[in-house]
Amino acid sequence: GQDRTIIVLNNEGPGKRLKHRFYNAALNRATPELVELSKAGTIYEKYVDAQGGRDLFHVFDVHDFTMSQLEDIVKDVNPAIVVVDMLDNVSMDQQAANGGTRTDQLLEAMYQRARVWAVKHDCAVIATSQLSGDADGELFPKLSLLANSKTGKAGAADAVIMLGRSNSADLQQSRFIS
Repeated sequence: GQDRTIIVLNNEGPGKRLKHRFYNAALNRATPELVELSKAGTIYEKYVDAQGGRDLFHVFDVHDFTMSQLEDIVKDVNPAIVVVDMLDNVSMDQQAANGGTRTDQLLEAMYQRARVWAVKHDCAVIATSQLSGDADGELFPKLSLLANSKTGKAGAADAVIMLGRSNSADLQQSRFIS
């Protein structure tokens, strides 16, 4: 009831690809069907209608942004949910509370800072991360397999959801959630 949005702070390729997937999902249509709607000039209206009458999802391309710049966006937009697509790629421009300078310590500090945003700006913050190469073929990867973090990311998180994948030829289309 607060007319707040969901923002994606995209650090992993062109944001228009994400927006395209939002349209696919909201309208439950494949890309060729979206093209037809676009030709008819009704795609945005249908997309907004599918979300209850307003555009809820906003994508910000934030390549080369710092933690402070991301927080400025959060402060200005006042979203209900923030998704940071690849927080690991953001530059840490603040002093790490843990005093660390190693990659794992800086990552831990960045994930802790994202938790602070959630409190300060009254929103949920979801950060995506990759797994280390050791997770290859693991159906249910362990927390210690979060890339470059040892235990830092897991320790800073309220919850961690992981997607695993088998190397078996029979299971290439399957993903495993833990």
